[in-house]
Amino acid sequence: MQLMPSTAQFICEREHIDFNADRLIEGEYNVMLGCIYLNYLLSRFTDTSTTLAAYNAGEGVVSTWLKNKDYSDDGISLKAIPYRETRNYIKKVLKYQKIYSIFD
Repeated sequence: MQLMPSTAQFICEREHIDFNADRLIEGEYNVMLGCIYLNYLLSRFTDTSTTLAAYNAGEGVVSTWLKNKDYSDDGISLKAIPYRETRNYIKKVLKYQKIYSIFD
């Protein structure tokens, strides 16, 4: 889930989990923190695509975009995403979500 060390530390402090930057390369530890962070973002942003944008580009960046009329009409969802990497990330995640939902 490739969390930045500062994001992982934020989540650990928020959730009272021992933070160890060296353990971020351990799959179980990294995925656990990534899932906790994603859940945090889901509670902060109500729109799924906005949540995914925040996971990829950063919570602060997306909060700034939501305040900009060029990127958001309602302050909740994004009508435009200036980072190509983030746009592609959202498309991929939503595509795989659709694929996995077939097996539900």
